[in-house]
Amino acid sequence: MADPEIDNLNSDQNIGDNIFVTTMDHPESVASNVYETPNGTRYWTPIVPHGVKPFLKARFTTIEQAVAMYDEYAQLAGFGTRLGTSKKVKIGNEVITTRRYVLCSRAPVNKHKHKETNPDDIDSTSPSRRSNVKVTDCKACVKFRRIKKSTDYEIYGFVEQHNHGFTSPENLDLSLKQRKLDFSTQEFIAKCRNANLGPTKSHKVHVAIKGGHHNVHSTIVDYKNCGRDIRDFIGDRDAQMIIDKFKARSENKVNYTFDTHIDDMELHLIFWCDGVSKLNYEAFGDVLPFDATYHTNMYDMIFVPFTGVDHHKKCTIFGAGLLHNETIESYTWLLQKFLQAHNGKQPLLILTDQDCAMKQAVANVFDKSIHKLCMWHIIQKFPAKIKGNDKRNAEIKKKFHKLEWNVYIKPETFEKRWHLLIAEYGLEEHSWLTEMYSIREQWIPGYFREIPMCTLMKTTSRCESANHLFKSNSSPHNTLVTFNKEDLSVTCKCMGFTRNGYLCRHVFCVLGHHNVHKIPTQYIHPRWRRDAIPSSVYSLENRLSIEQSSSGRLWRNILDNLEMCRDRVRGKIDKLEELDAQVQALKDKIFAEVPYDPEVNKKVVVYQEILLHAIPEELSCTAPKKIRNKGCGKHKRPVGSKEIAIKKLKKKREENVVFVGNG
Repeated sequence: MADPEIDNLNSDQNIGDNIFVTTMDHPESVASNVYETPNGTRYWTPIVPHGVKPFLKARFTTIEQAVAMYDEYAQLAGFGTRLGTSKKVKIGNEVITTRRYVLCSRAPVNKHKHKETNPDDIDSTSPSRRSNVKVTDCKACVKFRRIKKSTDYEIYGFVEQHNHGFTSPENLDLSLKQRKLDFSTQEFIAKCRNANLGPTKSHKVHVAIKGGHHNVHSTIVDYKNCGRDIRDFIGDRDAQMIIDKFKARSENKVNYTFDTHIDDMELHLIFWCDGVSKLNYEAFGDVLPFDATYHTNMYDMIFVPFTGVDHHKKCTIFGAGLLHNETIESYTWLLQKFLQAHNGKQPLLILTDQDCAMKQAVANVFDKSIHKLCMWHIIQKFPAKIKGNDKRNAEIKKKFHKLEWNVYIKPETFEKRWHLLIAEYGLEEHSWLTEMYSIREQWIPGYFREIPMCTLMKTTSRCESANHLFKSNSSPHNTLVTFNKEDLSVTCKCMGFTRNGYLCRHVFCVLGHHNVHKIPTQYIHPRWRRDAIPSSVYSLENRLSIEQSSSGRLWRNILDNLEMCRDRVRGKIDKLEELDAQVQALKDKIFAEVPYDPEVNKKVVVYQEILLHAIPEELSCTAPKKIRNKGCGKHKRPVGSKEIAIKKLKKKREENVVFVGNG
C-alpha cells in the first residue's frame, strides 16, 4: 500500500551519534528527554511510567484495544493523537482491518487524500475547516498489523521521538482528542435545547454540574457546533419526523387522535389530542376558549390550544393544533377534527376574538353552541378609541368598565345605563361605541347570565380573568329573593349556581339559617367533584408525557444509584476511594467485555437515539413555506392600541410643557 502520509513515517529517525541528552521538567510540560543534534534540531521523548510505553511485537486482541493503548500512552506523555491511514480487506461478508497507523496530532495531513463519502454520515458533506493545532511535521507514530493466521494484532513499527515539546496531562482536556463530545454530553445539549437553554448557558450549567471546566473537555463552540449538527441532522425532514412521531404515539397510546392535512407535499394543518385531553373535555368541556398565537416556529405556523378550566379552577388541555394560515377553511378543518375527536360533543359556550374567519368557522362547526366574543380584546381598545383629556378618559373608562363587567344586571338594565352614559359624555355619534353596542349580545355578560357556566371564563385570556371572576362572586351588594324547605331548593337573584356551577355565599347563609348543614344533592355539580376524572389521568406518563422506555428507565436508575452512593459516603475519604475503585473496576470490566463500536458512535446513530427518531426512509411531506398571517406586522414587537394611546398622551403632555415654558 503506497500512501504519501505513511511513506514519510516508514524510516525511523536517525538522530546520530553527535548528540547530548538533557532532562527538562517545566510546570506546564511533561518530564522528557531532549536530544539536540549538532545542527540545532531538537527531539523530545517522553518519560512515562514503566509498562506504559509501546514496544515492538506487543500483541492485542482487537485493533480498538491497540489504539486505546496508544491513546493512554499519549495522554500520560502529553501529546494528542489522530488516526492515520488504514488498510482493510473483505473476507466474505466481513470487513477486516489489516493495518492501522496512529499518528501524533501534529503530523502533516495528506491534503491529496480523498475522503470516502457516506450518504448516511452528515459529516461527509461538511467542508474542511481550519484547525488550531499547530502542524510541526512530527513523525512520531505507532504501526499495527494483523498477525498472519491469527485474529490478534501486533506493533511492527514505533517512532518515539517528537519534534515538539509536550503538554501536561491536565492541560490536554481541550485537545482535539479530548474535545470530542461523548453521547451523554450530546444528550445533555439536546435536552438543554428542548428547555430553551442556548449553548452558552448549557455549557455553564454543565461546568457547574461537572465541577469545573477541566471536567467538561469541551468549549462553548463545541456546544454550538453540536446544536448546529442536530439541526442539520433534522434538516428538511422535520415535518416527516413529527408526523412519524405522532403516528407512533397514536399506535402505542390508548385513545390517541392525530390528523394532518397535506397540500402538494407541504404540511399545512395538524391536530392532536390524547386520551387524557378527551377525559378532561368530557368532564369540563362546558366552556371552550378558542384563540390563536402567532410565530410559534420558524415557519410562522399558528399554534391553537383548546384550553378549559378543571374542578380546581386550573387550566386543562382539550387538544391542540398547528395552522399554516388563518382562513375559514383552516379553522373549519381544525374545529371539525376537534369535534370528531370528542365524539361530536359541542361546548355550551365558545369564546373567540373578533376575527371574521374564526367567527365564520365556529358558526359552521359548532351550530349548537353559543358564540361569545372575548371581552378583554374589546375592553383593551377603549383608550385608543375614545379621545379626550386624561381625566375625562379615566372617568369614562371607569364607568364603562363598571357597567360592562357587571354579571348581575339584566339586559334591559344594561341598555338603559349604557344610553345614560352615552348621553352624559356626548358620545351619541361615536362610530366604534355604536358598533360595539350593536353586537352587545355577543360580549356583554348580562346577555349570557342564564347560560350554565357562563362566567366560568369571560375572556380567552384565562389568567387575566381569574382574579376578576373571584371578585365578582363575593360582592357585598348582591341581593337574596327564596328557599323551599320541602325539597331544599333555593333561588338567588345573582344566579351563582347557574353561572358558575356552585352555590353563592348568599345561599350558604340561607341554608345555615335554616339549620341545613349539608349541601343538597341537586347543587353538587359533577364538574366540581374530586373524582370528576379517573385517577389514571395522574399517572407519570400522562402528567409529564414521559417516554417510559426500558433503556431510558435503566439509564435514570444508574445515575440515581451513583448519586445516592456518592451522597451516602460523602465526607468519608476511605469510602469515596473504595467507591471510585469499584466504579473503575466495573468500567474496566465493561470496556473489556464490550469493545468500542465506531458504528454506534457515528453522529447519525447518536442523533437518532437522542431525538428518539430514525431518519425517515422517504418524505411524504415537507414543512410549509412562510406566509404573512394576520397581525404578524413587520417582524417587530407588536404594539397594542393601549400602548399607542399612552404614547400619544405622553407626547401631548410634553408638547404642553414646552408650550407653557416658552410662554
